[in-house]
Amino acid sequence: MMAPTSSHPPSPVPAEAWAMLGRTDLEASTTWDFPSQSAGHPEAGDASFNGVTPAGCAANLVRRYTGPGELVVDPMAGSGTIGDVARALGRRVVSFDLAPRRSDIFRADARSWPLSAQTAALAVIDSPYSDNVVYSPDSRCLGRISCRDARFYEEMEKVASEAYRVLRFGGILAWIIADEYRAGVSTPVGFRLLGFLEKRFEPIDTIVLVRHHDRSASPMWEHRARRFNFFLRGFKFLLLLRKPEWTGRTSREIVAALRERVGIAAHRRQDRIVERAGRHWIAWRSRQADRVFAEIRPLRGRVQVFILPRPRDLMDSAGLARRAPRSQGWGWFRSRFELTSMAQVEPAARLIVQSYEHGVRKRNGGRARSPARNKQSL
Repeated sequence: MMAPTSSHPPSPVPAEAWAMLGRTDLEASTTWDFPSQSAGHPEAGDASFNGVTPAGCAANLVRRYTGPGELVVDPMAGSGTIGDVARALGRRVVSFDLAPRRSDIFRADARSWPLSAQTAALAVIDSPYSDNVVYSPDSRCLGRISCRDARFYEEMEKVASEAYRVLRFGGILAWIIADEYRAGVSTPVGFRLLGFLEKRFEPIDTIVLVRHHDRSASPMWEHRARRFNFFLRGFKFLLLLRKPEWTGRTSREIVAALRERVGIAAHRRQDRIVERAGRHWIAWRSRQADRVFAEIRPLRGRVQVFILPRPRDLMDSAGLARRAPRSQGWGWFRSRFELTSMAQVEPAARLIVQSYEHGVRKRNGGRARSPARNKQSL
């Protein structure tokens, strides 16, 4: 017997589109206004915490950009709102802070995440935007640095680098930040932050997050703003960005950029870089010194580099270099590091140039080779 057939043709509208019709509580515009900090999640976080993230903001991010069981990271957890909301929605959560207020929030620095690479679906960062609020007596606290100081952006870039490392390809970074107006000087913190985030991430959109319950939201401050002709801060930026998918082209672009920069350094010495490529590696050798000074391995999601000097002998302001295993390059290479984006090309190239100069001066890396390998070369 033939199965009965439906008289209705299949819908051209995907099933997930129909499902979205029931999610009318999600924000649809680029202006998000949550008058109550805890609306919908009364147990989330602490409304008295200075700069607390609205629970409604966290819920929109978690529901839009993650699925059940996926990992959400909050590296500046504060009172724990983001983690509380994500956990209530069935997501896995890692929350940490330099000065944790609760036992379920780990103690860790946002510039060094205690997580493996490419594991998170979403990272939500609600960071200080200057030194106007005291969050912690710890001298490492980013809230102790003025946004007028270049160091503020250097440290925030370290946070962004960790977010890039931990997010999976296609993962989402949501960063909440505000501008500062102090003593007649306006500092566009949000635009400056977005400027260096775009080096690593693909912008999705920028949300205006309306501010409520600020100390300046009073008749006295409104009077001062009118009298002295300035504006009170009425919103924060919510910057939404995506970690790009990794492709073979990404690896090739990184290697090409490194090759160009190292080649310039060799040219200054009237030298030339000789390249030899195997199936899984690329070796660079100085023609002048006839010695390999770097080995590059394009891998899935990263480019791995081995160089001659030890980490302690390198000028490594980005903190990329780690000690290499003794087996690598027959003991010649003493440091290794990985690049996961084009934004790391400049500091990586500086390390490779130092290895090139080391090789020109000292030929090999300084470790003795066994007699059986004396006749071998890279």
